[in-house]
Amino acid sequence: MNLFRNTIVQLLIFLVSLGLCLSAAGTILDLWHRKDIVTTRQQDLNTITRENQKLKQELQDTKSTEYVERIARDKLGLVKDGESIILLPQNGQGAGGADTRSDTRTPNWLRWWNMFY
Repeated sequence: MNLFRNTIVQLLIFLVSLGLCLSAAGTILDLWHRKDIVTTRQQDLNTITRENQKLKQELQDTKSTEYVERIARDKLGLVKDGESIILLPQNGQGAGGADTRSDTRTPNWLRWWNMFY
């Protein structure tokens, strides 16, 4: 009976130890997986931080007078007082889209007038 009781106690100790080892292995695997998640989130945070800094710099640039002037010139076609805009035809095309080199019957002053008015 005493031998039977010792065997049962040893078996119970073995089973509890085995359960604790399996639980610890599961916890270690879970922590290992979470470490990967933390690393990924840290990389995401670094990317977002860089993008945030870039956007802050762009916001600061847009508040400058140079930016406003450049947008007014490039997008809106505005000029400062005393400046003139010179429009050049692209690819030999006049303002009307016709090739002015082939039109030799029209006087030069009239082609200039048609280009600007």
